Amino acid sequence: MADLVLPKGLETIGSHAFFECPITIVTIPEDMQNIDERAFSGCHTLTAVTF
Repeated sequence: MADLVLPKGLETIGSHAFFECPITIVTIPEDMQNIDERAFSGCHTLTAVTF
């Protein structure tokens, strides 16, 4: 399992981008514009998302 820190400047996370990934924590940059449906679908170990 891993922590994921997305880079500043990333504007969109596409549909199913992290489907069933073993992510525990996601850090999303504050300038994120769009997170498509089901971007984190199946991420059963995801416990926290921070902006």
